[in-house]
Amino acid sequence: AAELDQKGNAKGKGIGKFAKELKLALTFFMPDLQNAGIDAFNEENFDKAATIFEKAILINKLPLYEGDKLPEDSVFIYYTALASFNAKSYEKAEQYFNKSIDLNFQGGDAILLLNEIYKETGADEKVVPNLKRGVELYPDDQRQIIALINYYLESEQSDDALTYLDALIENNPTDGNYFYVRGFLYDKKKEYEKAEADYTKAVELRPDFFDATLNLGYLYYNIGVDKFNAANELRDMREFEKARDNAEEYFRKALPFVEKAHELKPEDPYAMETLKTLYYRFNMNDKYDEIDAKLKSLSQE
Repeated sequence: AAELDQKGNAKGKGIGKFAKELKLALTFFMPDLQNAGIDAFNEENFDKAATIFEKAILINKLPLYEGDKLPEDSVFIYYTALASFNAKSYEKAEQYFNKSIDLNFQGGDAILLLNEIYKETGADEKVVPNLKRGVELYPDDQRQIIALINYYLESEQSDDALTYLDALIENNPTDGNYFYVRGFLYDKKKEYEKAEADYTKAVELRPDFFDATLNLGYLYYNIGVDKFNAANELRDMREFEKARDNAEEYFRKALPFVEKAHELKPEDPYAMETLKTLYYRFNMNDKYDEIDAKLKSLSQE
């Protein structure tokens, strides 16, 4: 009908004669079309869902609507990408995920799903530029920089990861996220002094930063474990006692940070398990019983 009306217009006949009626009909038809796509998606018929969602997008691009200057339908552009991704129609998924990013709709998720596409299709040359785009566009979404760092680590490019983080920190010296991630990287490399400095800086910049706070506690705890194990290898009693006391210092340094992390996120089981171990070590029986009860309650939910 739209095509016939266009031809009539071109000949100067029946200009816009059916446009109003057709627009009204399509307005009523659109929800049914969109719901059909959603039903197909929920039934895991992803090819069908992608086709329907794409048709819903294209209807708004008909010449019939040219003068209306309708905005892009960001929701169904993303749905088309998601359905295509699940259908393994990766070329179409890539196209629509990129549109979603341009429209700033679910862009963080789109970046990460594009990353999956590039891994699946062997397009390794696209991975780093895509993830760097995610870090730049969504600096508060830690998933972006963690995905990038993980890629560097998986591909044994830890030096590249550090170089990238150094540049980010130089340009964003008050962003605790970047110090945290660099600290995490140093932690993995067992460069504990550098990890401690970066975790500490992250907590200074963001006192409510749960991950950095807990990881600083973990860092001290793990150093304590390493030092305690090393102490047990010593045969000289004086050397053993000195090394054991040094290990205990790190366990004590860990405690306030793990307690703070628990305060920031009271339901986190990992923080509670570590607290339970520390309270037991220091014979803090009342606090041990309290945290033990919380853990048992959590496991029953």
